[in-house]
This record gives sequence, structure tokens and C-alpha cells, in this order.
Amino acid sequence: MNQYYILEETFKKEKAYLLLPNFKKDLLNKISAGKPLSEIQQKDIELFIKGKDLKDFMGSAKIIVVSNKFLNVLNSLSVSNYHAYPIKLSNTSKTRNYNDYFLFIPEVVSFFDYKNSDYEGMEKERYIGQINKMVVDSSKLEGRRICRFYELITDILIDETLKSAFEKENVKGLNYIPASEFKFPYF
Repeated sequence: MNQYYILEETFKKEKAYLLLPNFKKDLLNKISAGKPLSEIQQKDIELFIKGKDLKDFMGSAKIIVVSNKFLNVLNSLSVSNYHAYPIKLSNTSKTRNYNDYFLFIPEVVSFFDYKNSDYEGMEKERYIGQINKMVVDSSKLEGRRICRFYELITDILIDETLKSAFEKENVKGLNYIPASEFKFPYF
């Protein structure tokens, strides 16, 4: 049986984090809905960072920024269900291009096992208000290494193979929460 993980960004004092003052709201809505972003332009995704150290994975709500190293791992496993758009990262002193990318994963899957999970919500509406213990219906994930969580839209699920590859390549900025230990709300 394959093990699954929810990706979460690591947060450490004085590390980089994203601010999104110029990110267009209509793009955020399209990201939430998993709609194509064919009209996206680099100027639309200039992001601001605070802090010194960049990581290979940074996120802020619906926005995920990844490095070439992150994308190389996806490509090495022939993962193709994502789009990566070059971006500029800026801070208050100057604009620099760090060769990073805005990562968009359009595939949204309802893999939550309502019958075997401990949660509060309504299965018929696919609404989850609280998750105490999550069980993944792996039959809905066959052939997928990475996807977004339909019911919570911004959370990303990966499989054991992808997790191992990220660890082997020392991809920075990722916490891997075993799906069975994932809690919602987050705090």
C-alpha cells in the first residue's frame, strides 16, 4: 500500500516568505478552481520576499514558488500534471531573478475516504469542516504522484516515491505530513 503525504512549507526564523501585493485576484480565483492559466504573464506573478534564505519550496495560501531543483525532481519521475511559470522575486532593496517558478497543479482529486476518516462535515456536499484522522482512498490516486486535495483545494498530496526523491535530492523547504496524521484546521 502506497503511503501519501501532505506537503507543507517549513517555517524558520529569518527565512524567506512571500508577500503578494501585485498578484491579481482573478488569477487566485482561477487557481482555486483549477482553471487553465493560459493568459498568465510574468508581470502578473512578481512576488516579494522577506528574509535571507531562499528555499526550494515556498508557499503563501494558493501561491507556490519552487526552484529548478524541485522541478528537476518532478521531471526525473516523469510527473507532468503541473505547469511552471517563471517569476521574479523582489525584496525592498532590489529585484532579482532567482530562476524560480510559480507552480500550478491543475489536477484536483477527491481522494478523501469519507467512510473511514474521522471528520466533521457533509459527505454529500463534499464539505469538510474538521479532520481528526484522514484516510486516503488510494483507488482515486492511481498513476498520480502529485495532486491537490479537492475538499481543501490548496493542500497538495504526494506519494512515497516523490517524497523519497525530494529527500534524496535534498530539496529544501518541505515538511511531509503523513496523510493519516494530517489535521484540519491547521491550528
